[in-house]
Amino acid sequence: MINRRLKLIINKGGVNMGLFSELFSNIVSDILINSYISAINYEEDENSFDENNINEDFGLSEEDTKYFQQRMLKGMENIRKTQEMRRDQLEYAMKKIDDGDVETGLAEIRDLSRQNYGLAQYALGYFYLNGKYVEKDYFYALYFLTQADKKNVLCATELLANCFENGIGVAANPERAKILRKKIKELEELNNQI
Repeated sequence: MINRRLKLIINKGGVNMGLFSELFSNIVSDILINSYISAINYEEDENSFDENNINEDFGLSEEDTKYFQQRMLKGMENIRKTQEMRRDQLEYAMKKIDDGDVETGLAEIRDLSRQNYGLAQYALGYFYLNGKYVEKDYFYALYFLTQADKKNVLCATELLANCFENGIGVAANPERAKILRKKIKELEELNNQI
């Protein structure tokens, strides 16, 4: 049976790219809004604000601004499509494992892991940590969980914190576990804001 938490995350589309896309969009919006407000404040001081020349004040033509916006939107769309494709590939791999074709499923998950897909890295870390479908190996478990943690996959961070807290595969390190738990809390708060 598939790890239920992983299955839930896969079905939600993963935490990573949705969070990234939203943050990226907010950052760009904030930059554009703040630039616009700065221009208004600057021009109001001069009593000569001209809304039509705002792009020229920043060295961008209207055409350049539209081009930048289109490229940004296309990039975000490509990120979303890639994430959907990877999620579908991970679902396929997990279904193969559930159906008894463990070798094919693991090959797919390893391929996704090499593509730096955090949920696949979490899955491999989970499998190695528990000796599920592969021989138990704490080195690989901690390696893959750490890689997934770097991509802010919360379930990987939770599992890694548990390893450090209880000395599973590593010497117990309550301080490191505390840092990881703090990271989890911050990411959950950030996720709730979005």
